[in-house]
Parts: sequence; C-alpha cells; structure tokens
Amino acid sequence: MRAILALLLVFALAAPASAQQAGPDDMNLCLCSSALSRLLCKKKNELAFVAKIGAGVYLYTVHYGAKDTRFTCSMTGEAILVRGETVPVFLRTIPYVYDPAKMSGVFSLTEPDCPIGGQARCVGKKTAKQLTVEKENAFWNRPIPTILQDELRAGTFGNATGAEPAPATPSGSTPPAQ
Repeated sequence: MRAILALLLVFALAAPASAQQAGPDDMNLCLCSSALSRLLCKKKNELAFVAKIGAGVYLYTVHYGAKDTRFTCSMTGEAILVRGETVPVFLRTIPYVYDPAKMSGVFSLTEPDCPIGGQARCVGKKTAKQLTVEKENAFWNRPIPTILQDELRAGTFGNATGAEPAPATPSGSTPPAQ
C-alpha cells in the first residue's frame, strides 16, 4: 500500500513538471531559491543548488530538521511546486506571475514568525539575439529631430541652402567674411 502511494505521489509531482517551462533557467533558479528561502526561513546563501534534473525541475540541498535534506523545485507556467524529502512530506504550491515580455517572474509569500518574506521578483538574462533586436527596435522607433521634421515638411531636405559652397582653404580654416 505504501509503495502504491509513493508511486502515485511521484506521478502527481511529475505531471506538472512535464508542463512547459515558463522562463529561462536563471530566472527559474532565482524564483526557486526565493521560494525555498521564504518557506524554510533560510537565507539564500544557506541553500545549495545541486542540479537541474529536468525541464524546469531543480534540486537543492538544505540543512533542515537537523540534517541535510533534498528539496525539488518545479516550475510551471503559473506555479512553483516545492517538495521536500522530509517526514511528513513537505509539499507547497506557490502561484506566481510570469511576464514573457520582460522575462520576469513575481510572487509574494510571507510565513509567520519568519523575517524573510514579501514579494520576490526575478528577471532572466537576455540572449545576444534579444539584445540586438531591442537595440534595432530602439533605433527605428526613436523620434525624428524637429529640425529634420521642419525640412521634411518644407521639402528642403537634402537641398543646399546657399547658392555656392564656401571655398576650401589649405589650412582648413574658414575664409574671413566680406
């Protein structure tokens, strides 16, 4: 009976992990660390990341309950699922909001009698391609200077304003005005 329950628990935890991972690994690791920190009332430097064991599934080791305990953190599109190998089994689901445009995730969690709490915001690092696209968009979407707008409206853009260009001098200075 106990083996059947353990098997059902494994399948129940594996089902959300098979859902599509929401964000980049660096953001997901930050969210998992923040969630574990708040749930266990531990500082982030007391958590040890061990390995990525699947798509959006991360393994941590924490000194909890007078021994080192493993915790699994799974990321889905709308929740952080935390499972600890403790007796009784430690299971928590923390809803969070993922913004794909900003590549950021936000959740809020406060445990009683724990000074670590509140809102956690994690932002993923952008790839070189994403940074290039953002620079191109910023270049093409910048405003047109007013002097150029005036020339475009008047139809004088690209036309020389004077009748003839000023003569060039060998020293590079401009000739005196007459």
